[in-house]
Amino acid sequence: MIIKIIELRLVRTYAALVTAAKTCLENNIKILFINLYDFPVPKKDIALLEKIMEYGTQIIMLSYKIGVVKEAFAFDAGDFIMLPTSARRLWKASMKAL
Repeated sequence: MIIKIIELRLVRTYAALVTAAKTCLENNIKILFINLYDFPVPKKDIALLEKIMEYGTQIIMLSYKIGVVKEAFAFDAGDFIMLPTSARRLWKASMKAL
């Protein structure tokens, strides 16, 4: 769906947070969409996300689990999106983050 948003350029998709984080830190990525499967979010992942945010990347969290919302707000994520979603909702979150 991100491909449908003309204001964004999809750099790449990653299965693991650590590889996505490395790309964000090395390439000045503005927005990271992260699909959260685990609740609660593991502490090592929280630490990695905080490091990414220190470098200016906005985190937009996506999940099918409502319990993740609490962590997203405690974490100060740029936005939280419940799945399934629409391209319009991704666009709104992206524009807010930019």
